[in-house]
This record gives sequence, C-alpha cells and structure tokens, in this order.
Amino acid sequence: MPRPVRLLTAVLLLSVYIAFPNRVSGSATSAFLPGFPLLKQQHSLTCEASAVSMGTRALITETQLMRAIPRNPNPNIGFRGDPSGEQGTTLVNYGVYAAPLHRALLRYGYGSDVLTYATDETLRTYIDRGWPVVTWITYNLKHEVPRLEWSNGTQFFLVPWEHAVLMVGYDASTVIVQDPWIRARRRYSWVEFNRAWGYFARMALAVEPCALPGAVSQIRPTFGTDSSLTWTWQPGKNDVSFHVRVIRHGTTDRVMFDGLVPDHRYSLTKTNPGASYEIDITAMTACGGLSTPSVLWTYIAPPPSTPTPTPVEATVSATPSTPVATSLPNPSVTPTQR
Repeated sequence: MPRPVRLLTAVLLLSVYIAFPNRVSGSATSAFLPGFPLLKQQHSLTCEASAVSMGTRALITETQLMRAIPRNPNPNIGFRGDPSGEQGTTLVNYGVYAAPLHRALLRYGYGSDVLTYATDETLRTYIDRGWPVVTWITYNLKHEVPRLEWSNGTQFFLVPWEHAVLMVGYDASTVIVQDPWIRARRRYSWVEFNRAWGYFARMALAVEPCALPGAVSQIRPTFGTDSSLTWTWQPGKNDVSFHVRVIRHGTTDRVMFDGLVPDHRYSLTKTNPGASYEIDITAMTACGGLSTPSVLWTYIAPPPSTPTPTPVEATVSATPSTPVATSLPNPSVTPTQR
C-alpha cells in the first residue's frame, strides 16, 4: 500500500474510533484513591513523568524517571524533543508515551501495565484495585486532530496539546484526575474525557503504587524432636507478607496448608517419616503485588530399624536415631527477582 494511502487509512480509522467514545455504564459506582500527592511538573513538557511520580506517591521522582527515559523522535520509544521546550505547531518538542515510562519504572523496582484501546471498565477496575492510572488527553480536553508521523520507517501519531494526568477516582458521570500542570485535582465528564482520551487511542499506564516484591531466598527446614517441621526463609526487598503452600507428596498428594503467613517462617506440627514435603512461598507487597514463587522439597527420612540383639558377653544398648530433614534440589523453580 503506498504511504499516502496508509496515512489516510490510519487517520480515518482513528477518526472513527474517536467519533464513537466508550460510554460509562449507568451501573458504575464511585471510588477515590487518597494518599497520592499533588505535584507540579518541573519542565514545560514533563507532565507524563510528573504524573507517574504521583502514582508512586513521589517515591520515584520526575528527575529519576526522566533520567531513565531515552531520547527519540518516536514517543513510543523515548522522549521526543526538549523537555523544557514548547510544543508549537511543528511538535518537534513533544513528550513521551506509556511504554518508555513502563520500562523506566521497572529500573526502579515498580510495576505498571501499559494499556492501549482500553475501556472505561478497565480504568475503573484498576482504580478499584488501588492502582492509579496515567491517561493521555489534550490539555483542558481541547478539540484536536491527531497527526501521523514517521521516524526510521516506523509510523506513530502525535496530538497537539498532548498532556498526561493521573486518574485517581471516578463516579457514574465524572473522572477524577490530578493535573501536574496546575498542581490541582480536576473532574471531567466521562463523555468529554473519552473524546480527548480517544485522540490517543485510549492509551494509559496503570501504576502499581508499591515497589515490586523480591523473591524469598535461603529457605531452611528444621526438624523438631516432636516430629514437627519448620521452614524459615530470608525475605526479599519490599516483602510484607507471604503466601505459603505446603504439599505432602506420597501415594496420594495432600495440601497441608495454603494461606497467608505474616512472618518469614511456617511450621507443620506433625510430619510423616518417609514422606516428601514441598513448600511454595510467594512474597507479597502491601499493594498485593506478587513475587516469583520460591520452592523447596524436603524429605523426612524414616528412623533406621533396630537390629535384633545377639547374645554377647557385653551388652550394648542402641538408641534409635531421630529422623532428620533433608533438603532436595528444587526440581523446577529457581528463586528469581521479578
């Protein structure tokens, strides 16, 4: 397809998408996320990094995010233009889209989800989960026409008056956002918000407001004289609680425990000699983020049988040894940092 035809087709498709915005359901309830600071963007075109910083409760700064974002004419790859410049009509100085910010957050241990062609329900689901959402709109919801551009053989769109805000709440008729340009909270109607959001193909970045958890390490089993078995482990960075699952393997496998543990230890009060026990430990953050599971298998050796004594001149008494716990190599999973 010749390039002018591809450009015209893409513009028509985007125009149709904008003309029919996604409607909010009349059954929607309301929600609001407190605790996210209002920040003022430090440069004329760094609204995106400032909105993301608010999403981390300012624990990751705008400066840190901008330092981690490359520069590139394509905002899907890096920051386009001068962060302190003016957009103007040529859009040489512009901003950045969701994917580079997602990668920048990972460098600082924060998770996020890049959304494209998202729906109102998607936004509400993330807010209900406790994740604020950076959304791309035009400033003051201005009416604009997206422009298609090329760089290094790749096509992308730019929108005059591009702006990013942090969505922190909603109700049946309005969206609640935090605007880094005016350092204030604003309400927009779903209808008008959808129109301006539609210029950007409903692109968004849902930010997990807690740093990612680290996988646990150094799982150690200890066998007690009362046939109990206790596992201890070293928590990873940002771990708050742990989901523990213990399975006894044998002729019939049985789940002995499956639940949350607040401390970095778990005990079975009674074990069976000759059985193998598998413990799977997944760390969690205060926001519910999950680490990669760490797994350890432990074999409980049966006590050796007591030999039948034979008559001898000197009697030797033998005390049965205590069963011991033996750690076997993990057959499938190696603890890793997500």
